Amino acid sequence: GSCMLRYISLAFLLIFSAGQCRADVLENFDITARMQERYSNIADFSAEITQVLTHAESQTSEHRSGKLAFKKPGFINIETSVTDDSETGDTSRIIVTDDLVWIYTPEEKIAYKYSKDMLRDVSPSLLVLTGQANLLENFSIEGQETEGALTKLTLYLNEPTTQMVKVAIWVEANTGILRRVQSTDFYENIK
Repeated sequence: GSCMLRYISLAFLLIFSAGQCRADVLENFDITARMQERYSNIADFSAEITQVLTHAESQTSEHRSGKLAFKKPGFINIETSVTDDSETGDTSRIIVTDDLVWIYTPEEKIAYKYSKDMLRDVSPSLLVLTGQANLLENFSIEGQETEGALTKLTLYLNEPTTQMVKVAIWVEANTGILRRVQSTDFYENIK
């Protein structure tokens, strides 16, 4: 009697848990699809950005702020300056054109030029930030949390690069607007 009741209770718990997991997967898919659709319909946008780079090995952080501008089909201009008191505040730039990616680093006073095909390897978080990454095809969604009015999704790149293994995104669930991106690279540095 009580043994049978335990099995029925366990079976009910497993069915309920599986149903809850399925509901979470569907909700994650809906949020991600809503965000993907919203960004596919945007012709251009600009935003003020704040960036914190945390180095895993040294546990040091660098704070940057600046502007991001995006215009379809894939033109991107990002200008950021270090905002820490100890730094000079020189402006770094990333410019993406039809076929090139330019990255200027003021410390070296050099602009590096890459093929646009290298954007996935050089700065994959830009593809997420501008809605150019296909979240439903290129990532697997592993977790969801609610933080105030935002839904945080943790996505793992199906084909990780040294620049990005996973990315956490904070999205307004009802609008699909991306509010925050936090990527983690192969060395566990957080950007």
